[in-house]
Amino acid sequence: MSASENSQRREHVSRALMEKAAEAALSAEGVSSMNGTLTDTLKTVPGLPTPVRGVKMSDDDDRLDIDLHINVYYHTKIPQLAWDIQRKVKKAMEEACSLPVREINIHVDGVEAVEERE
Repeated sequence: MSASENSQRREHVSRALMEKAAEAALSAEGVSSMNGTLTDTLKTVPGLPTPVRGVKMSDDDDRLDIDLHINVYYHTKIPQLAWDIQRKVKKAMEEACSLPVREINIHVDGVEAVEERE
C-alpha cells in the first residue's frame, strides 16, 4: 500500500470514528445539535472532505483525545449531560476501535429554547 493510499485510508477511518462520536453525543438527552467552529467552516472547500461538525479528534501516544462542541436545550443539567455524553462516546469508541480513550472534552457552545408542541 502506498503512502497516499495509507493516508486516505487513515482519513476515512478517522472520519468514521468522528461520525460515531457525533452520533453518540447526539443520542444523549439534552443535546440539540453539534456546533461547528469557524475552522470547520473554513475547511469546507469544494472537492475536499468536509469535517464532521462539532468533533475534533486526535490520537496521541496511541490514545484518543476527543473534543465535542455541542448546543443544548434550555433547562438541561449540563454536568449530568456531560457525564452521559462522555460515557456514550467512550463506549462507542471502545466498540469501534482498539485505541483507548484518554479524554473527552465537552464544550457547550450554545443553548436553544425548547419549542412547545401542541
